[in-house]
This record gives sequence, C-alpha cells and structure tokens, in this order.
Amino acid sequence: PQYRIDQATLLVNFGAEFLETWQNPVENSRLYTAMHAYDDATKRKGRFVHVGPHVALTGANADQWVKVKPGSEPVLALALALAIAYVWIKEGLYDKEYVTARTTGFDKWRDYILGKDDGVPKTPEWQETETTVPARDVRALAREWGKNKTYLGAGGPGNQAGGACRCAPGLGWCR
Repeated sequence: PQYRIDQATLLVNFGAEFLETWQNPVENSRLYTAMHAYDDATKRKGRFVHVGPHVALTGANADQWVKVKPGSEPVLALALALAIAYVWIKEGLYDKEYVTARTTGFDKWRDYILGKDDGVPKTPEWQETETTVPARDVRALAREWGKNKTYLGAGGPGNQAGGACRCAPGLGWCR
C-alpha cells in the first residue's frame, strides 16, 4: 500500500523529472515530493531514493540516486518498474491480501512479468540493457521498497508531468 509521507520509512521519487524544470525540480516544480522531499527526508528516520536520468537538486539531496539512461523516460521507467515488480512477485514482497481484495487481472499481469506469455521474464537483468541501471541495484531497491513503508512520488501535475508520466495516458499509472 501507499503510505503518507509522514508514515514512510522510505521515500521513492520515481520519474519526477520535469520537461522545463529538470535542472532543479526542488525549486521549480509544484510536485510535493520534489519541493519537500529533502526537507521531509531529513525529518524522518528513513531513506530518500531518487530515480531518474538527471540528478538535479532533488537527487543531489537524496540518500541514493538510481540513474536511468537519459532518453525516452516512459520506456525506461516502465522497464525499471516491471523489473521491480518481478522481484516483488518472485520474492513475495507485495501485499497479497490487498491484491486479492482490490485488483483484477493480477494473474495475467503476473504471467506477463514472469515471461509466461511472451517468453521474456522482466528481470532486473532484462531491464539493464534498456535503463543501464545495474541489476543488483534494482534488486536492492525492490527489496528495500517491498520491506518498508514506502511513499512513492511519481510524475507530476498537469502537462508538466515528467519521467514515467510523459506519455498519453501517463498520469493514470501513478494514480
């Protein structure tokens, strides 16, 4: 489940880079996690992880920067997200009760992630060629994310949505 930022022991700023403001999303965007992530991270006892192609001030203030290859961020974010999901599924690091009670189609999606449909498991090694993020870093992030109360800051508001939200239906995934 998604935790409020004040409940979180891990803050993941995932794909919250902005078209016009990637140089400094902390000061130039209206995204809560971009504006307040560093301040909140210093007040909590958890960690702050920034995932994106540019370090900017948001990432510079993070405990860890997971650097994806600059380019077509929606594809990169998707590959990374699928690899994280692969680790969660294989290691049972997701909320099974929540998935059973509140989702539909999980079995089909799980089969896709595991490669049962297309013969291509979406492993951390698979995403490495797309994102250049080392597989070991993806596994470590997925495990930390799956074992903590995690707040996810993803994309942003309006047409300035960045990173993973830079596509036609992009804002839907972070809902």
